[in-house]
Amino acid sequence: MALRCVPAHRQPALGHEKAAAAKLPRHAPDAGHALARRTTRESKMFWYIAAATIPGAAVGFVFEKQAETVFRTPFLIGMMLMAMGVILYWVDRRAARRKDVWGMSFGDALFIGVFQALAIIPGVSRSGITMTAGRFRGLTREASARFSFLLSTPIVVGAGVFKLKDLTMSHVDAAFITGVVSSAVVGFISIGFLLRYLSERSFAVFVWYRLLIGGAVIITDLVRTYGR
Repeated sequence: MALRCVPAHRQPALGHEKAAAAKLPRHAPDAGHALARRTTRESKMFWYIAAATIPGAAVGFVFEKQAETVFRTPFLIGMMLMAMGVILYWVDRRAARRKDVWGMSFGDALFIGVFQALAIIPGVSRSGITMTAGRFRGLTREASARFSFLLSTPIVVGAGVFKLKDLTMSHVDAAFITGVVSSAVVGFISIGFLLRYLSERSFAVFVWYRLLIGGAVIITDLVRTYGR
């Protein structure tokens, strides 16, 4: 599987409205206080994301080899797809919906980060497990998706920086630029749609998707193993 969580290029606009310039002189004191609160709020979110990233990074470092070998069996992947679908459904049906993304606590962020570490197991899904953890902590569906996408920013940026060492000017052609731009546009549209969808509907469609795909993976693996 989802803040409106969005890619890095869209994050500065999350939940923010620009003050109208015409009203600034009249409301300068209020605007100053509001700006200070906004800065504090965004600073807290930065540290929340940083703290939530640490568990996953640590687990990835320790279990890197297992993630590429032991954890990549089709049967395990199928089981995790289905199991996480059931858990998401159960948590979503029973969890409270009382917090938006700005109402999170440091404990909420760290809790979500710890569960993000489980995504090292293929089939768990990073976004799925973080949204499930967010719902468990009382975030709304939209808020849990928003924070999940924000939490992906360090991963995406880190992976991009790591890959820069392999990038040469010969790679930067029209096809490369088109791919980057199209990916950004499609990502922007997809995340916007997902957040609007979750503001009105449940995770049911994603649960069914995981159950069906997981079941198909398991059946295919069993047929290949015992059907010879």
